[in-house]
Amino acid sequence: MLAMLAALLGGCSSMDQDWHKLWGGQSRAATQADPTPALAAAAAQRWLAILDSGNYEASWKAASPALQAGVSQTDWVAQMRTVREPYGAKTARGDGVLARRHSEGEPFDTLCLRYHTTFAHGTADETVCMSSDNGKTWLTKSYSVVPAQ
Repeated sequence: MLAMLAALLGGCSSMDQDWHKLWGGQSRAATQADPTPALAAAAAQRWLAILDSGNYEASWKAASPALQAGVSQTDWVAQMRTVREPYGAKTARGDGVLARRHSEGEPFDTLCLRYHTTFAHGTADETVCMSSDNGKTWLTKSYSVVPAQ
């Protein structure tokens, strides 16, 4: 099911292999000179708050057209109930590790954040990829959650 979710979302799950080596990941402190990562991170936090509330329908509606084109709202809700809901309520989420990525031939940036999150029923690594066509408005392009290693 996790593989299907990652495939449907075109997600950033491949980043789990070696985040820093593959994507040049940096901490938030290393990106303070550029306000763009802070804008993307703030948008990711707002979107994750919707997801944390269990309102999976609203999380799909608040996502980018790219995510919505890849999975129907009905399938998204079913997948979140299967993959995310078993972890229970979020109790703590660390600062995201950030990586900037520009997809060849796409007129926008994608910024991915990886969080180590503690839930009521275990820990997990969440990856949220945000996209923007103007550098100011950031929407969730993909999301994945896997058991922490």
